[in-house]
Amino acid sequence: MKKKFILLTFLAFAVMVFSSCNKNSNKETENNWDISNEEKIKQLESLNKDYEENFKSLEGFIEKTLGYLTEEEIKELAKDEVKYNILIDDKEIKDNFITVSRKDFKLVFSEKMTGGAIINTKINNLGLLEGNRYEEHMKIVGTDNYKTNYGSGTIVNAVEYDFKDIASETEFQLELTKELQERLGLENNIIKVSVKY
Repeated sequence: MKKKFILLTFLAFAVMVFSSCNKNSNKETENNWDISNEEKIKQLESLNKDYEENFKSLEGFIEKTLGYLTEEEIKELAKDEVKYNILIDDKEIKDNFITVSRKDFKLVFSEKMTGGAIINTKINNLGLLEGNRYEEHMKIVGTDNYKTNYGSGTIVNAVEYDFKDIASETEFQLELTKELQERLGLENNIIKVSVKY
């Protein structure tokens, strides 16, 4: 119970810090149309310094808070800070069976870092799927009629599978590792995809 209180306190603190910075930023830049560019630059540099100080303070607070948790508790917390999704034509797959009604479609498997994972490397590393590459946690079985494109950024990494001219009545499967299945909240580790148009 004490640990939940600490985590809730941490989250409340983080929200207050970032929302107060944002409010001050808006007030200081909205009402200053009559000042010179040099003065605006000075104000923005000051705001940037404030953001950096608040960020460092938040980093320190997170590190201190993590000291109250066991390694297993930190790992559970970290899992919530790295989100995984599988989408077909921008619709999230939430079931183990999906029907696609087009011959051309895109399947995207993504990994997204949220606040804690971005701020703290330990949370980020513990929140990731096991292994070096998250995309190895999903295999497409039953068709190879697609092109693979990779995208990588600071917050989101994604693999896009671009399916073209898939015949109606085609069926294939996405085989997931047990770890990915659990992270996605699916009943089992096979997603059946049926193309019917």
